Amino acid sequence: MAVPGRRNGLMEEEDNEDENALFEEEGLEELDAHAPPHLRAIADASQQGDLDALRLALDNLVGSIDDAVEDGDTALHLACLYGNLSCVQLLLERGANLEAKDEDGAIPLHDACAGGYTEVVQLLINSANDAERVKRMLETVDAEGDTPLHHAARGEHADIVRLLLASGASPTKANLYGKIPSDLPEADTEARRILEAASAATTCHLQTPPPTPKQLQIQNPKPEDWNLIIKHHARLKNDSAILSTYTQMESLGVAPDSASLPLVLKACARLGAVERGKGIHSSIRNTGLMKDVRIGTALVDFYFKGGFVDDAVDVFDEMRERDLVLWNALIHGYVGCCCYREAVLLFLQMQNEGLRPNSRSVVALLLACREVSQLRSGKEIHGFGFRNGLLDLDAHVGTALIGFYLRFDIKMSRLMFDSMVVRNIVSWNAIITGYVDVGEHLMALKLFLQMLVDGVKFDSTTLLVVIQACAGIGSIELGRQIHQMVIKNSYSGDLFTVNAMLNMYTECGCFELSRELFEAVPNRDVALWNSMISAYVEYGFYEEALSLFSRMRIEGIKEDERTIVVMLSVCENLVDGLRKGKSLHALARKSGMKMDVSLGNRLLNMYAELNCVEFVQKVFAEMKHSDVISWNTLIRAMACNGLQDKAWKMFAVMRDSETKPNSHTIISILATCEDGTCLNTVRALHGFVIKHGIEVDLPLNTALTDIYMNCGEEATARTLFEGCSSRDVIAWNSLITSYIKNNEIDKAQLLFSRMVVEVKPNSVTIINILSSCTQLASLPLGQCLHAYATRKQLSFGFDLPLANAFISMYARSGSMQNAENIFRILPTRDIISWNALITGYSMHGQGYDAIRAFSRVIQDGIRPNGATFVAVLSACRHSGLTEIGLQLFHTMVHDFKISPELVHYGCVVDLLGRAGRLDEAKEFIESMPIEPDASVWRALLNACRIHSATELVGTIFEKLVELEPMNAGNYVLVSNIYAAAGLWLEVRQTRTMLREKGLKQPPGIILIKESGYIPDLHWVFRDEEG
Repeated sequence: MAVPGRRNGLMEEEDNEDENALFEEEGLEELDAHAPPHLRAIADASQQGDLDALRLALDNLVGSIDDAVEDGDTALHLACLYGNLSCVQLLLERGANLEAKDEDGAIPLHDACAGGYTEVVQLLINSANDAERVKRMLETVDAEGDTPLHHAARGEHADIVRLLLASGASPTKANLYGKIPSDLPEADTEARRILEAASAATTCHLQTPPPTPKQLQIQNPKPEDWNLIIKHHARLKNDSAILSTYTQMESLGVAPDSASLPLVLKACARLGAVERGKGIHSSIRNTGLMKDVRIGTALVDFYFKGGFVDDAVDVFDEMRERDLVLWNALIHGYVGCCCYREAVLLFLQMQNEGLRPNSRSVVALLLACREVSQLRSGKEIHGFGFRNGLLDLDAHVGTALIGFYLRFDIKMSRLMFDSMVVRNIVSWNAIITGYVDVGEHLMALKLFLQMLVDGVKFDSTTLLVVIQACAGIGSIELGRQIHQMVIKNSYSGDLFTVNAMLNMYTECGCFELSRELFEAVPNRDVALWNSMISAYVEYGFYEEALSLFSRMRIEGIKEDERTIVVMLSVCENLVDGLRKGKSLHALARKSGMKMDVSLGNRLLNMYAELNCVEFVQKVFAEMKHSDVISWNTLIRAMACNGLQDKAWKMFAVMRDSETKPNSHTIISILATCEDGTCLNTVRALHGFVIKHGIEVDLPLNTALTDIYMNCGEEATARTLFEGCSSRDVIAWNSLITSYIKNNEIDKAQLLFSRMVVEVKPNSVTIINILSSCTQLASLPLGQCLHAYATRKQLSFGFDLPLANAFISMYARSGSMQNAENIFRILPTRDIISWNALITGYSMHGQGYDAIRAFSRVIQDGIRPNGATFVAVLSACRHSGLTEIGLQLFHTMVHDFKISPELVHYGCVVDLLGRAGRLDEAKEFIESMPIEPDASVWRALLNACRIHSATELVGTIFEKLVELEPMNAGNYVLVSNIYAAAGLWLEVRQTRTMLREKGLKQPPGIILIKESGYIPDLHWVFRDEEG
């Protein structure tokens, strides 16, 4: 598959829908969706780097090794894309074609260069054997005109760039967008410097040379004429033409003058042409030009913009003449390179040399003071500007002061703004933005209104901030008014403004308005597509988000890193999300996207959420740079997927790295502590937190509380809980859940009574407490919770899990009428809603009602799951509907392709047993594809009890003793069956076995609710919002 372009600055040509779209119209499809079945094994092995599997697949291959396995990619393409060197070597040994092209015209070398696999690239070039073939490979272009060198440049793989150039690759060949390889890496990267040097050594650095003196109708051009040409290009802001003209001057031996050379250096700075600028400096170092302060200033500015602070300082130190402009360039350069304290010292040194700072000096120093939070110094500069009249003459100084005071207090910024004699639109934007940044959206809107009253013309920046303020207060009415202003003032064509409007509508809950606005825009850019896809995701329309992404690619819009990040969040919510996530991962690779922290962390999180720890480790290993989030995700994925030892090893490696653990790291490693046996480990981690000064924030406090409860350390857990002054609803829910899990229902309910006084419970709280009602079969408490939820306006229509919990509670507590009432009012129902209702019918012997409900599930187009069939099979066995139950089991297996679990087999055994079909039940058990557990045999034993059939009891009992030798209940049940049949010898033998094993008959347990006990339900009637 060809590697799509990146940083080309233009929209790619529209792809053919059938051939090039990675994702079909109906949704996202995996890359290998169209792989021929006989090539599937080769594709998997090539992608995963499984050499043995690839060798086996090749041995059994029917067809050609160069057949396309997916999207036009051959096996060699995939092995190169994923950097599997041994697989590449094997494929080449078996005769794979080095020049095979995928559907976008890319050869395997393109993919190896895009992935940054130097050894693979070297192997491919070496395997070409002859120079002519190497040349063809290096000059092969994909659908976007990119050569392998373009891909290596885009990925900033400096070693591969060197290798390709040494092999004869052209550094000046342009793609369809007019981009040569040196245009693609970021500025100031090694890859870019190498490519710039290579392209500068050729005579074709630019595809379209700038006008020559002859074209500008200059006869017999003199040196001053060439300088005029440079100034001409400077006026047109054509930096590339400036450099090309200077190159021509050099070739003719024409020296620039002191007025044009600074323009050349500025062009180098803007284009990031570092090596070119350094070369110019070197060529004039020992000439009289270096005495000119304008050239010195341009060199200082050039070096600072390239990040070369020492070189800039060297130039400054060499200058004998230093004017205010040069000093300002030095100070601004230090500020731009985040050397704020040095900038302040230079400001003082400049004054000591007798130079009087101007407004530009003051602005630079204010930026420095702001970044180092030097309030006192900033105030002194404010005083200096006031005393010297700078505030009255230049709005830039006042605006800089507004920005400076915003770091400390919005009120101080407002005082500064109100005192300004001279204001411009930038000043207004600064103060309005300040209020939005601190969350005072209403004040920001009031200032905007005042700005309109004062007759100040707003600009696009103003609109962006004001739209954000509208979203902040959630005012759709005001947002629509701003929208009208956007249209009236001809900003509807500004995609930044349109994007902000779309996001505002989304945040205000008006999804349809977002969608209508999106569809009304004729020329949508990738940012607008990303915002619309994000809106679909935010509202839970995952399939629609997939379709929109497919449509975006069909319309020829190139996805960027943000697109991939948003789409990865979609995968976390899909049944086949892992396959789709891998497809997106491959797309990111082929698009040449760097595995930076942002994209890497999103991929890590997606794989971790989908429990694919293998790919979590692969992505982490690929990341050149990682942060604490990367480490935390890796450790959490390992801890939650049974790799506890590896999680602890990575935790140790992290502690020795530059990235230090934080509270979320501790939460991640705590996931390795599964039960009470880890108490000492938990205590050690708690001690580590205290020793290393890691903040015990609310999430960590909650996690420690929860794990101590799981370890049986209630006292420690309660100490942590009670000692936390900022407990939120999650902290309360966690402790309540722990009590319920430990079957301490009374404590859970007492804690809930306390909770409603401090914080407002959410639906999760109610669901947890409802589960305790279900355990106790406490209908009154459940009804009180229903009343509480109603009074607190917890809507069932917008919280389906809560509604499902109430249906389940009422059904299990014997109030099917209330369960049905809630079920009927639901605007939408999922399979959990139906399962709760069917389970209720099953528990209360309403078999036919359960069957009818199941039929409606099918009619409504909802796919039943395993739990659905457990419920309906249970209903059949309780109601004697044997044949219907057997038919349902057949439907589950053959029609819905649901693999039965032990609980399903147990239901069928019980179904047959209750009908007296004991031999069939025994044959059914023996035909099970999985080993039956004790519950399945016990179901058959119970059937023997019901029908007083003792023939099978001995065989069943042997199985039970084998599976559960220490379960006294099994012995008692068998003894009772024998006693009912009058087989007293067998009774004595069974009871003797019970005594010999040291087992005792389990006591009967009867739950009795004391008539005098009335639970504390005062919270039902509270109106406080807690």
